Amino acid sequence: MAKRIHFKSGYKYQLQYDYMEHLPIQPLHPIKTNFIRLDQCGNLVILKGYAWDGVSGGAPDLNAMMRASLKHDALYQLIAQGLLDIKWREVADNIFLQDCKIDGLWPWFAQAAYNAVRLFGKKYVLPDSRKTIKRAPTN
Repeated sequence: MAKRIHFKSGYKYQLQYDYMEHLPIQPLHPIKTNFIRLDQCGNLVILKGYAWDGVSGGAPDLNAMMRASLKHDALYQLIAQGLLDIKWREVADNIFLQDCKIDGLWPWFAQAAYNAVRLFGKKYVLPDSRKTIKRAPTN
């Protein structure tokens, strides 16, 4: 039998250095995954090697949206995994909007992206939204 690999697909970007920032999100307990840390004070650390898919929904991966998409994907991942309460989803979406504006995205485009996240984002925080593990070869 051939040896198998196990992998996940759907990622476009991989963080090359740790990223740290204080957020207005305060979980009841510290959260620690292989690539994401979030303490009770709101200190977020996304570790080198974290992979994400950039901006979703057909929007272009503009430079002014990359930091926002990184943090937003990490926070949504924590919610989907049941590690962060879903009550923080709206805060995560607002952080996305503010990051887009701060990083120079046109205000009208930032608002449109935020509106799309609010309308269509809920499915990405559900447990079944997590990327499945694939195998190769399949036999």
